[in-house]
Amino acid sequence: MRFTNEPVCALGVDPTDSGRVFAGSAEGLFASTDSGASWNKVLNSPVTSIAFDGRGSVYAGMSGDYPAGPRENVLARSSDGGRTWTNVILPPNPDITFRAQANWVSLVVGGDTVALAVSYQPPTSDLSQLDFYRSTVAGCTWPQPLY
Repeated sequence: MRFTNEPVCALGVDPTDSGRVFAGSAEGLFASTDSGASWNKVLNSPVTSIAFDGRGSVYAGMSGDYPAGPRENVLARSSDGGRTWTNVILPPNPDITFRAQANWVSLVVGGDTVALAVSYQPPTSDLSQLDFYRSTVAGCTWPQPLY
């Protein structure tokens, strides 16, 4: 079954429900509750990574064009199996004072620790910036990015 016109770049199976599958592409995040027989679009932003905490929450790393300041559309979290989503606001990197394209977002979840790597590139430069974020309270709060 075709559910996106773009290549799938992230795929995840919920460890608490093997019938719940997520697929991310440049068109957004798609979810299936029947092992992939049917799909629904649950996020519109391009998704480059998917991770589960093993306790019912799923995280989606999103790429896109962002102004300088807090990163409001880089990470989304669902605590109800993907039915509803909340954007997680990450603190700004004080060294990034420009509008930037988040090219890739990678994340890993282990217990209450959520680790996130975000690659940014300003539109007028070939150089990129890599920020690392880590939350030790299940993504509820985030300190400044690690360098």
